[in-house]
Amino acid sequence: MEHPEALVTSVHNYNEPTVSGETGKTRIDLRWEGPHEIGDFELERLGNVLNNETETEHTGWVEVVYPGNAKTGDVIPLRKSS
Repeated sequence: MEHPEALVTSVHNYNEPTVSGETGKTRIDLRWEGPHEIGDFELERLGNVLNNETETEHTGWVEVVYPGNAKTGDVIPLRKSS
């Protein structure tokens, strides 16, 4: 059965400044079931999104401005339109 959410599998904090002058970034790895892309989920719940990418059929990552709003085990719902 498909779950309409993505699971946070890991969180990595980096302290180097971003190109926009922000003070670091956080990479958040996600895993999901079903035919989705990473942009199908409410990524803004994780913080100020800098970048994201779908890596495989069921995994992807998001970079947000440090420190981000996620911890391993959190779930991110699908957008209403997905």
